[in-house]
Parts: sequence; structure tokens; C-alpha cells
Amino acid sequence: MEKIIQAQRGNEGAFRQLIEERQTTLYRTAYAYAHNQHDALDIVQECVYKAYLSIQKLKEPAHFNTWLIRVLINCAIDYMKKKNRVTLLPNPVSEYVENPVNSSSVEERMDIAKAVGHLEEKYHTVIILKYYHDLTVFQIAELLSCPVGTVKTRLHTAMKKLRIELKEECSHE
Repeated sequence: MEKIIQAQRGNEGAFRQLIEERQTTLYRTAYAYAHNQHDALDIVQECVYKAYLSIQKLKEPAHFNTWLIRVLINCAIDYMKKKNRVTLLPNPVSEYVENPVNSSSVEERMDIAKAVGHLEEKYHTVIILKYYHDLTVFQIAELLSCPVGTVKTRLHTAMKKLRIELKEECSHE
């Protein structure tokens, strides 16, 4: 908490430490949106820059992690819109992408990552926050500034879409 306050007061070293402590999480989240290393690194770089410029605006230092994830998600969404890309997963297996559910094989993890990549942005985001960051529905609602019921509905719909897509992939094999 002290590092966050120091960073808000302009201590660049404290800010650097905060980012270094969270760099893996930031990269994994960016990769979940971009699906390639180059774009994920660009997104993280943009996030760090924007966070550095606006950390003084953070009202509650205890919410730093949530605030930083929100900055990253906004950067990822903006970046992908600018790139005008469809979020297809060219290389879904990466040491940096966490598996949102327990799978027993590389093929299953690839299928899951690919299916998550095909979800619409609003469903993609709640899946990443729930299963990659292990946030509660209430934390996700706070982070996205939407009602808890909306988060629950999006999670339910996203899981339904994932089940359908994964079932279709299994039937094509």
C-alpha cells in the first residue's frame, strides 16, 4: 500500500516496482486479448504509460490492482479496435496464457483458448476476469461498472457459448 501512495506522489521507482510485481498478470491478460506476443507487449506498454500518467487520479490506493486491470482491459480493447482484428487465435498454446479450467491435454487447452478468443468482447472480458484473474462476480461488476446481475448473465451466456463451440469442435473431429 505504501508503494502505491509513493507512486501517486511521483516516486518513479515505486511505480516501477508496482508494475514489475504485476508484469506477468498484465502480459497474460493482454495476451488473452491479442493472442500474440508482439501485440500483447504493445498493449502492456500502453497500459503502463496510461497508468503512469493517471495514477494520481486513483482515489483509493487499496483498489490499485483492480484499477490497473481496468486500464489494461481498456487499452486492449482500444488496441484491438485500432488494429481492426478479429480475435482469432493463431497460436493458442503459450507458456504465458493461463488455462481457465482444468484440462488434461494440450489439445483441450488449445480448444478452450480458441473458443474463448471467439467470444464477443463483453463475454471475453468476464471470462478473463473470472477464470484468469480469479475475481468474484462482485469484483467484476465493480471493475466493469455494471450490475452484478449483468456480470452473472454474461458469465452464464459465455459459458453456454463455450460449451456449444467446444461441443461442435469435438463433433468435427
